[in-house]
Amino acid sequence: IYLAECSNLRGEMDFSQVSNLVLKNSDLSGVDKLKLPEYAAFIHMQGAKLPKCESDLSKVSNVILSGADLSRVTNFKIRPDMYMCEGVKFPKCELDFCGHSVNLSRADLSRVTKLTFSPDVRHLFLSSAQLPNVDLDFSNAEILVLRGSDLRNFRIKLPKSGKTLNLLESKLPAVDLDLSNFESVWVDDADLSRVTSLKFPRTEVLEMERVIFPAIDIDVSQFDNVYMYGADLSRVKSLRIAKKTDWINLSTAKLPAIDLDFTGAREVHLDECDLSPVTSLKGASLHDMLRWGTARLKQKITQTLKRGIDVQNTNDVKER
Repeated sequence: IYLAECSNLRGEMDFSQVSNLVLKNSDLSGVDKLKLPEYAAFIHMQGAKLPKCESDLSKVSNVILSGADLSRVTNFKIRPDMYMCEGVKFPKCELDFCGHSVNLSRADLSRVTKLTFSPDVRHLFLSSAQLPNVDLDFSNAEILVLRGSDLRNFRIKLPKSGKTLNLLESKLPAVDLDLSNFESVWVDDADLSRVTSLKFPRTEVLEMERVIFPAIDIDVSQFDNVYMYGADLSRVKSLRIAKKTDWINLSTAKLPAIDLDFTGAREVHLDECDLSPVTSLKGASLHDMLRWGTARLKQKITQTLKRGIDVQNTNDVKER
């Protein structure tokens, strides 16, 4: 049966004896009664909208679900080795995945009552997914992509090592975050403000752009190059850098109320930073602050500079 791209479907539909069923991008939400096959060879429901009906697909040989709206379905089951469920709106159900790779990116899992992944699931993709209010264990994944995921109110377990950990634009809960044993780490634009401890990746250059850091001590002394452009460091308790750092870029960053010592750093970028919270500033020249733009300096900082120039208010272009 081929019913692709159909809309305004009504009445009763009994596909229980069909071996191959295509409902791609069809709207069946207005159907009064729908029976789906339990033992079909192939069911294609990509982008389909289903009405309230029972749907046990656990014995169907091949199922395509990406983008399907199954939110009204009851008694929903799928094969545990399903791997492509991108953008699916799941109903109230339990999901247990065991395939090597699982893609739940953009899926709506908010109604799911149980979500588990066996140790066989090594590649797990959950970008921008709406996650259920259950405990989530991702600890066995060697490739874990959580880009754009809001996990602030969840209890989760993250892997301690692996090939890839992608936390771009994600929001993490109170969890120990160890990035030191991954081959590739992506954390730009992540909200780590609730993180309880943080270990940095083992890289030559530390790049954590626009990251919101938690209220912990930050030690980046193992890096010769530190790039934290636009980072929110306002909660940080201390910031330690190497005495011979090649360069450190904190341009447009939000700085904390701590002593900052850049003594020995070859190049410091503080472009467009508000240094007013800083309690003491060493090792950063006026040239460092003005290299690309004017840092907003408050009086208590400018008083420590040579001659006490008020950089913010002076009208003298040369002094500015």
